Amino acid sequence: MLKWDFSEVSPQGDGEEIKRNLYEYLNLRIGAFSDYYRETLSEYPIQVNHQNALASFQSLLNAVRKTGHPLYLLIDEYDNFANELMMGYRHAEEDRYRAILSGEGVMKALFKTVKAAAGGRGLARVFITGVSPVAMSDLTSAYNVAENIYLLHRFNALCGFREDEIAAMASEIGKECKLPRSQVIEALAMMRTFYNGYRFSRRTEERVYNPTLALYFLKAFQRDCDYPDEILDSNLAMDRGKMHYIARLPEGRQLIFDALAEEEPVDVRRLADRFGAEDMRYAPKDTGFVASLLYLFRYLDHGRRHALRQADSYHSQSGYPQTLR
Repeated sequence: MLKWDFSEVSPQGDGEEIKRNLYEYLNLRIGAFSDYYRETLSEYPIQVNHQNALASFQSLLNAVRKTGHPLYLLIDEYDNFANELMMGYRHAEEDRYRAILSGEGVMKALFKTVKAAAGGRGLARVFITGVSPVAMSDLTSAYNVAENIYLLHRFNALCGFREDEIAAMASEIGKECKLPRSQVIEALAMMRTFYNGYRFSRRTEERVYNPTLALYFLKAFQRDCDYPDEILDSNLAMDRGKMHYIARLPEGRQLIFDALAEEEPVDVRRLADRFGAEDMRYAPKDTGFVASLLYLFRYLDHGRRHALRQADSYHSQSGYPQTLR
């Protein structure tokens, strides 16, 4: 198992400096991989090329392939560089972004190598996570084998707690603290109000609890046998940079106000799925574009199914209307 987390790579500097930062990071991770699996790789040492991390990765692939074991690659925060573009949105940042993702930029070269490795050269599976599909849109030509799974209903509860799980944990805490059943029910109602409601697929009715917020509440509930003083964890505050970017878009400010008012859902024909650098700068920023960004950043969510059916004038490509709230 090899893991890369691109949030650990500094996006500052020009294209060459970012390339050096990325290569240094990749070589560190490859070195750590070699050390962790040193017994398995004892007969097949990995050669770390300090000038070219892609060559180091090729050496790792060759070594792992000789062991007969499959290699799984996890890439987290893959869109770290794209987020810098959105939050700053200055020409210098756009040029830097283009330098690493356009043409033969370092990120495109890296993902071409990953794609080739997954084509029978020792890499069994690749799992990529990030905040938005911005960078993936610009990487399409280099990595056009990815399958987006974040809207599939089977994964709806993958990253959240279900109601029954929250109820079971709250009940156990109530027993430990010798609290009356009424207080446990009250705690559940409070958590349902503030933490429940995430629905990642329009094909399911099940809503899940935000795990960071739910655990924040439950830890305080268990520790103090009482509710936390602050109902929201400050670690999960809205990203101001992203909100500022969206607010600067033509439809952004009004759409944010409409969403906060919660009087009517936001209806869009379909969720936009391309947010490349060209799209972010030149594509029409209509309600659908802005609402899709808010949805991907989890500021908006799918509405209920009955609301979807009532929005007759808005339909997705598959024929279903989509309502966000």
